[in-house]
Amino acid sequence: MKNLLDMCRFTFKQLRTSQTYTIKKVYKHPKYEYLPPRDVAGDGILMETFYAYYSDGTVYTPYAEGVTDLLERGFGTLKGKKLILSPYECFFLKEKGRISVVEKKTGRSLSLKELVREYSRKRREIWIKYLVYRDLRERGYIVREASKVDFEIHGKGAERRLISIVYEGGEANIKELEALQRYAAEQRKELVLAVIDRRTDLVYYSVEEMIFNKSQV
Repeated sequence: MKNLLDMCRFTFKQLRTSQTYTIKKVYKHPKYEYLPPRDVAGDGILMETFYAYYSDGTVYTPYAEGVTDLLERGFGTLKGKKLILSPYECFFLKEKGRISVVEKKTGRSLSLKELVREYSRKRREIWIKYLVYRDLRERGYIVREASKVDFEIHGKGAERRLISIVYEGGEANIKELEALQRYAAEQRKELVLAVIDRRTDLVYYSVEEMIFNKSQV
């Protein structure tokens, strides 16, 4: 991938300066399909299904005792008596059979494909970003949207990581990488690049800041 190779060349070129960045491959995920998967009833384990409502671009489920399980697992934001779900949380829970979504005004049941279509009208890249969200969730992480990066994850140990998605053919440059790394350092969190290509192969790279003294090189 051209942009990623440019970043790697940057690492080697800057070895004799005071600061450089290294990109370390972490792991690779097998290929995903572009088309949304069919609605399923979970992963073989019987789980309670909650009713959720789609209204004005938002999916929520009325807060009840059973919904506490979703909140404890890191899904949704509690506002009053409603558990508000992000689009990615909605897709994931719908795909796993944990929620049944109906349109608030009409009472019509909405499929995963219909939900993706609705949210994609304003966020064309939402399904591709969901592939990253789903992969991280299935690895056991709690995943939240973040302001300056795509996601923030935690759940395996005390360390929190910031996830920035890089698309094959998309724009990425060293200045942006430096800005993200500085932000991650200020937050005392690790920066991870999620690189996704046109075949939806997904690879994660840990970006580490390294300091070199001129006397050492």
